[in-house]
Amino acid sequence: MDYFEQHRDYISRRQIGTGQWFLQDARFQDWVHSKRAVLFCPGIPGAGKTIMAALAIDHLLRTCHSSDSPVVSIYCDYKRQGEQSFEHMLCTLLRQIVDIRVDVPKIVHDFLTAYKTKGITPSVDEIKQALGAISNSLHELTIVVDALDECEPRARHDLLQAVETLHRQCSVRYLATSRYFPEIESHSAFCEKPKLEVRASDEDLEKYIRSRASELHRQVASNPDLLENLVSSTVNATGGMYVQSFLQSLFLAVR
Repeated sequence: MDYFEQHRDYISRRQIGTGQWFLQDARFQDWVHSKRAVLFCPGIPGAGKTIMAALAIDHLLRTCHSSDSPVVSIYCDYKRQGEQSFEHMLCTLLRQIVDIRVDVPKIVHDFLTAYKTKGITPSVDEIKQALGAISNSLHELTIVVDALDECEPRARHDLLQAVETLHRQCSVRYLATSRYFPEIESHSAFCEKPKLEVRASDEDLEKYIRSRASELHRQVASNPDLLENLVSSTVNATGGMYVQSFLQSLFLAVR
């Protein structure tokens, strides 16, 4: 699956200037500047977790992505649970690491040779070993997984175990977003690790509404008091959710 295409789609939906609170938070900054750190980012449905994950990935791709320090990611989706198996996600991470390297690692080259000559594909254990060996040769590796709660439970468990093993053995830092699931929050991968809650900030909501002000009916757009009341009422009503569909409906109603 081409997660980079998904990433570009999510970034294109983001309102310019929003999400800076997340990137500037001390917990995110500590995570970014550590080679072996974990950051768990839970949030309620509609809080904007995927957009925030995309923003973090975009920041990392621009600032520290290189052949020796790759940034790899997975966007989990409950609609794709059938194809987002544990094996698929391991292969996805491995492929993204290999894509940015100048040369193809020997262990991956051997996989390709075996497939071309004998039609043999590597086992899950062989893929895990390859991922571990290549990760261990890197300066550092950054893994971002969005929407862990949307991953099939068994695949999620195996992925967390594999990433936790990489974290112990190599210079790996990883970030994950999820809804509040006791099963995920209590997992050893995140237990006693820093948490940064994702929620719609008032500042971000205001920026979004004001950016759309030109689409409002002229009686609203040309009345500062009415516009300010609309902004404050909408921000107060969302309760930490960035409910884009609700806001779009609101704009259609007042146009």
